Amino acid sequence: VNLIRAKLEGNINGNLQLVQGLVAAVVTEPYMGQQRFASLASNLFGRGSQLKNIAGAPDLVISLMYPMNGNDKAIGLD
Repeated sequence: VNLIRAKLEGNINGNLQLVQGLVAAVVTEPYMGQQRFASLASNLFGRGSQLKNIAGAPDLVISLMYPMNGNDKAIGLD
């Protein structure tokens, strides 16, 4: 059980570290567009992460999404 817990904790922490890099980019580029967001976010999904999608919600309204396919209905949600 401890081994499973440690692996799960490692996966979660790894995913959080990947996302924190994207957060830093969004903070430094507050007017980032969808194309730039997708370009940066796409790098998070090829590294063995368990991420399925990621959204950006400036002003608490989802306006950035990756991948857009299948998640486009979330755009505009607050």
